[in-house]
This record gives sequence, C-alpha cells and structure tokens, in this order.
Amino acid sequence: MDDRAMPPWGPSNFTDLIRSLGEPEFPRRLLEALNESVCIGHIAIIAFDSKLKGHSVAAESTGRRTLAQTAGQIYEAARFYRHDPSAALIATHPDQRRPLLFRLRAQDITDTEYRAQIYEKFQLIERVSMVEYFAGRWNAISVFRDAEAGPFTEEDLARIKEVAEPMVALVAKHFALVPVPEWQREVHPSVEQLEAIVRGLDPALTPRQVQVCARALTGMTNTAIGLDLGVQVPTVATLRARAYAALNISSLNELFALCLARTLPPPEGSPAERR
Repeated sequence: MDDRAMPPWGPSNFTDLIRSLGEPEFPRRLLEALNESVCIGHIAIIAFDSKLKGHSVAAESTGRRTLAQTAGQIYEAARFYRHDPSAALIATHPDQRRPLLFRLRAQDITDTEYRAQIYEKFQLIERVSMVEYFAGRWNAISVFRDAEAGPFTEEDLARIKEVAEPMVALVAKHFALVPVPEWQREVHPSVEQLEAIVRGLDPALTPRQVQVCARALTGMTNTAIGLDLGVQVPTVATLRARAYAALNISSLNELFALCLARTLPPPEGSPAERR
C-alpha cells in the first residue's frame, strides 16, 4: 500500500484515542496520536465561559512533564486570555464551516507579561490553534513547540490542517461525555444581554438587526430566528447580511470576536481602566 494514502493517525493510536473518549486520559491520548504525524511538545484546550473568560480545561505535555498544566493554570489565574490574540485573529480568518487555524510566534505577542510568564518562562516559541464553537461554547485547541524542538515547518502545518476537523470533532465528543464543570453551569447570557452587547457595537444598527445578531450568537439558525421573531427566513438572512456589512464583518465568528473584545475587561493599567 502507498504510505501517502495512509491516514495521518494510524489505526492503533486512533483506536486508543476513540476508546479514551470521556476518560481522564483522553488529552494524553490525543497528544500521543498527534505526535504520530507531527512533533508536538504540548497541547492545551481553552474554553470560554458564559462571561467569555478563558478556562484551561485540558493540558498535556510529552513525557512526564507537567509544563502544559502549569502554564494553563498561570494563563487562567493571571487572566492572560485578555491579551491572547485568538479573538482578534478570528476576525481575519472568517470560516464558519471548518476550524479556524492560527499560528502564533512568541515574538509576535505584544503584551510583555503574557509573553514572559508563558512563552519565555517555559521556552515555548510558537503555537498553532484551532478555534471553533462546539459543545455549547467557544474552544481553542492549541499545540505548542518549544525551543528544543524548533519551529513548525510548512509540512507540519499541512499535517495539522489535515487532522484539524477530526480533532475538533473528537474533542467536542469528549467534552459531551464528561461531567459539566462548575463554571459552565453558570446561567448563559440572555438574549436581552446579547442584544445590549451587539447594540453597543454600532448604534446605527436597527432594532431588528440587533435582534437577529443576538439570536445568532446563541446558536440559533436563520430558520429558528425567523420563527422566534415572526419573520420570513429570507428577511432574517437580509437583516443579518446588512448588520454584518455595517460592522464590516462577514461571519458569525467575526461577530463573536467583536463581542468578545467588547466584553472582556481591559488590561490592568489601560486608559479605559484608569477612567
């Protein structure tokens, strides 16, 4: 058989990965499976709660190291998600059908404390992240390389892209099987709260455009939005398109990014916070 026809994950490690769904060892099995095709030192999964704060829900490192878990704890406790460029990058990579892939090099991180406490402290030089809405929340799955392993090659990036969709699907299935964490049991933002956030993005948006966008953020389809508002589906699509045009965006991912940037607290010491 031609090796080029083989799947990026071999039969044995893929079977072990499937069997570990819903089990504590799933993150490690996922890292092991990915390492069959790409050398990856660490993997981390960050989930955003109903207040759009980042939570480190899973982290693993190769060998017996606990680097990823420690870095994840620091990331969450220090609220470095406020400086993580993933949300801003969503707006530059609109794609609602597949995971959004972002490559981030340590030297490109503008916040010096975030770069020092996570990347420099643990000698991480870059990461590739897959961001998508699944399991009822926004999640960022990131794989990291350290100084010893060196940067990702173009071939590495191609392989990561090749496994992105099945990896996201497996992670979503895993979290659907595990107990819901305490922070996720919080009441999700109401439609009225989302409308207030969307309205604040641009006062020129019409009330109907605000209503449509807010409902889209809850995961409702155009058909469901139409039924809820008592309007035709084509009208919903038109309202949504016009709202996106007014906001200079083209996808739900970009709308989420705008709302995320508006909702997260400003960095400490920023002009907004001093006011």
